[in-house]
Amino acid sequence: MAHPSRPARRRDCRRAGTLPRMTPALQLFATLSAMNLVVAVLATQLVARVLAGPRHLLAHIVPILASLGGSGMLGHQLGVHLGPKMTLYGFEISPVGDVAVAVVFALLGALAQAAVWRTVRRRSPAA
Repeated sequence: MAHPSRPARRRDCRRAGTLPRMTPALQLFATLSAMNLVVAVLATQLVARVLAGPRHLLAHIVPILASLGGSGMLGHQLGVHLGPKMTLYGFEISPVGDVAVAVVFALLGALAQAAVWRTVRRRSPAA
């Protein structure tokens, strides 16, 4: 029995094994994270082909983090919007600007990583 001053909690009537619904903020975060992931993987592969950078799976971590960090810093923290705006999941975003920022930061991360990787390989006696 519920306390008279507090309303009774509703029991969750969902079926066992189902996930709760995603909030709009989480949907937007997942969408933008997926976009950053794809952009960073493409940037890593491009730099690996053009500048003979690293190609292994762990080589994607730095560009992914750079892309997510750059998009988060410019889009969320500073509120910078580049290009036309649209509403997605109830939030106002600028997809052209978000993709451009993700590409720039992913390329910067991939280029920096390739430069360090080539320097370390050049200095190691086994290479």
